[in-house]
Amino acid sequence: MGNADKLKRYSSFKIFRSLAVLLFILIVMNGIGVSFISVAGIYTKRIEVNIKSMTEYDETRHIGYKSLSKASGFFKNGAVSVSTEVDSFLVKGDITLPVKTKLTDSGYMNFSGIKVTRGSYFSADALIRGSNIVLISEKLAVRLFAGLDAVGNELELFGETYKIVGLYKENSGIFAILGSDGAERVYVPFTSRKNYENLRVDTMYLKDASFENTGSRGNEVKKFLGEKLLVQPDLYNIKDYYGASAMVSQLESVFILAVGVWCVLMLASELINYLKYNFAVLRSRKKDHYFIGFIRRNILYICSIISGAAVFGISAALLIAAVKTGIYIPTEYIPLNNVFDFGFYADKVIEAINNSNASSGYFPTWLEHNFINALKINVILLFFAVPACFSFVSGVRLIKLSGSYVTESVKAISAAFILAFAAAFIFSFLAGLEFVVPLKELTIMVVFCILTVVKGRDKRKVYTFARIL
Repeated sequence: MGNADKLKRYSSFKIFRSLAVLLFILIVMNGIGVSFISVAGIYTKRIEVNIKSMTEYDETRHIGYKSLSKASGFFKNGAVSVSTEVDSFLVKGDITLPVKTKLTDSGYMNFSGIKVTRGSYFSADALIRGSNIVLISEKLAVRLFAGLDAVGNELELFGETYKIVGLYKENSGIFAILGSDGAERVYVPFTSRKNYENLRVDTMYLKDASFENTGSRGNEVKKFLGEKLLVQPDLYNIKDYYGASAMVSQLESVFILAVGVWCVLMLASELINYLKYNFAVLRSRKKDHYFIGFIRRNILYICSIISGAAVFGISAALLIAAVKTGIYIPTEYIPLNNVFDFGFYADKVIEAINNSNASSGYFPTWLEHNFINALKINVILLFFAVPACFSFVSGVRLIKLSGSYVTESVKAISAAFILAFAAAFIFSFLAGLEFVVPLKELTIMVVFCILTVVKGRDKRKVYTFARIL
């Protein structure tokens, strides 16, 4: 086997390997974005006020359950809910299990994403009466009642008898695994606890129609905490999730935008080469011809050049339209007057470090877990996508050195698409992700592959207008 054949084989495998990895990453990133929307859905349109440290409570500085009525009265065009998680023991006959009991209200269903599969969630009336009722998971029901209908049965919490009114299905998939602490959770009305007025609220959930058209939601909530609830806002992490779905998906969008811009630049380069080559042909034909005669003899050729240039321009415009994307940045991270205010960004970094260092005893909510994990996974995947993209381009450049390369390149690219689809489907199934083919993104990748392979080919073979006309 000659050196040219060895180079062709090596570069073909490099194209195949790099492109397969890149396409696999893009499909999985898309699946993560779709899965996050599927899991969180409408529940992302909310603001969470989560206590930074659960090791302290001062009713003059912290939110208590007595604050719920004030908050509900203030946000009349939306929904408000509160919750606190308490370590406790559940007793049923000879079985005693450690559980995390969620003390919450009837409005929690607007924020939790809990899927009740049997029975029902507790009502506002049950909350008012302070009924000793509980919602448990399907898995816990099987463990306690061995397949019998758990709804209507009783168990013991906090030394008191609670009646099971419903069962819920736990979330599954990669987000649930990464965000799980392994604890069993049960849900009870906070009014079922004695002296609940003196209990600390861990998390307050807010959504309101007024939040839809404003970019200063976090500041509005801070003002509400300080002026209406008369608590200390600095003791809470205020998380705005109104743009969470866009933030999870935009990493893939930014990568595709970069690939699209790369394609436009390659098209521009090819357009310049196309015009240079054809103008050179026209100059060679102009010898010993008057201008009018020259135009008449070459009118079809000139029209073909204009048409070809128009095709380049339309292709570039379509690419730009396809990759155009909106970048979502929370307003609290944007300076009001000057985007080049680097002191502002430095202060935000210091603030984030201080919050992290001060968050001893802080426990993220389920949505925060899902959001952070989705972002982390996509950042890691993007970290691998960038070198895979450059590796693919490097492989194409190598195979061009081996002589005839188009057939081998097409074979490698086709095989990469097939393998990426199969691997992404299997991975999505095993990880519990949504498998959705990102048609727009893959179309742009096809264009990118074609332009990368065609770029730099012999102009006489690509631009054939002179031969035809």
